[in-house]
Amino acid sequence: MDEDKIPSQNTATVIAGVAGNPAGAHAALAFVIENWDVLIQRYENSPFEIGQIIKAVTSRISRQFEYDQASQFFISHFNESKSGKRAVQQALENMQSNIQWLSAYEEEVTNWFKSNTGS
Repeated sequence: MDEDKIPSQNTATVIAGVAGNPAGAHAALAFVIENWDVLIQRYENSPFEIGQIIKAVTSRISRQFEYDQASQFFISHFNESKSGKRAVQQALENMQSNIQWLSAYEEEVTNWFKSNTGS
């Protein structure tokens, strides 16, 4: 992570911006996983930032395989950040909620969309 290109105080915002875009969500999660050690070191005195990063990269997860990947990684890294522990717990709950919602309503929403848009 080159601080000349993205200052450290902006890194979390950039990651959240990329993660907020459906096309960038997977890439943002992969980036966080790959750069976790640097992020923990960079934000060791900013627990809020770690929490925001975790929330951002997990908020769009709605498929079981994505949940499995993210949860396995973050659960194994609980002890590296005290603030991250609560953020991970909340992220796990949110991802499970997304999966349950999609399981319950995906077909209904897809059918409604098809019948109302001509697709």
